[in-house]
Order: sequence, then structure tokens, then C-alpha cells
Amino acid sequence: MGAVLYFPIGEHSEEETVPRREVRVDMPSNSTESDMRFATLWMGRWLPGESFVPPFMTYDNHKRPLAPARAYRRAFGVMFLDRTFRPQQNKVAIEPNRSLWLSLRREMDNEKIFAAYDHWLLECNKRYA
Repeated sequence: MGAVLYFPIGEHSEEETVPRREVRVDMPSNSTESDMRFATLWMGRWLPGESFVPPFMTYDNHKRPLAPARAYRRAFGVMFLDRTFRPQQNKVAIEPNRSLWLSLRREMDNEKIFAAYDHWLLECNKRYA
């Protein structure tokens, strides 16, 4: 289960999807930078080392996106995983080679999802730009 949130322009400036903070651990940039766009939680626990971002959420992965690149930057996603998935022993990321995890990642690389997401972002951008 998961969700994608859209952060429109507020008070004539871009909203930040994640508050800026100083991080002292060595984690993938997706997990720690102010431009974080996706978070993975396992059993309610954030996996800060998980760098997965669904392909449909990345502007450069679309063949002919209708929504502008700025609309893609305004979105933030979160995915909640249950104990069916297995994290690495240190609990900072999902075990990368498990068949269920690989299957989920493949399913998110689907043209119908790309098109629906792009259309949704385009409508958000029109309404809230």
C-alpha cells in the first residue's frame, strides 16, 4: 500500500516536500536530501537506506510526459510494506534480491501506471499551479 502527495506552489514559492535537516549518517541521497521524493516503510519503520523510487515518479523515465518537470518535483510518495517483505539485517533497506521485492518493482514499471500518474500530475499542475 502507498500514497503519492502533490505539493503545489504556496505563497508564490515552491513548497518543500521534506523539511531540510542535517544528516550525519551515510545513506543514499534519496533518503537524506531535501529533494527526497519517496520513502519506504517496513512494518511502520522507515528504511532510510532504501533508495527505490518508482519509475513512474521520475520525469526522465517518461517517453512523452504531458505534465511539466516541475510537477514531478512537487510529488512525494510513500510505500508501506508488511512482514511479507524482508529487510536487510541492519534494517535500513529491503533485501534487494528477494523475488517478491523484484516482482513489485517490475509491476511499478508499467505503461498504464506511467500514463495515469502523468495525467494526474498534469491535472494537479493545472489546478494548483
